[in-house]
Amino acid sequence: MGTRGELQRLVSMVDATGVRPVIDSVRPLADAQSGFAEMLNGDQFGKIVFTI
Repeated sequence: MGTRGELQRLVSMVDATGVRPVIDSVRPLADAQSGFAEMLNGDQFGKIVFTI
């Protein structure tokens, strides 16, 4: 994540530009094994988000 200052600058940049990360999928934490396999295989485009 970097330092607190770096995170604050990142948040300011996101607020100013509207840039958002690309989300490939949102999965429950119980599906983490398949999500990590997808990442290792390079089958995703963007972030895989795991929910608790």
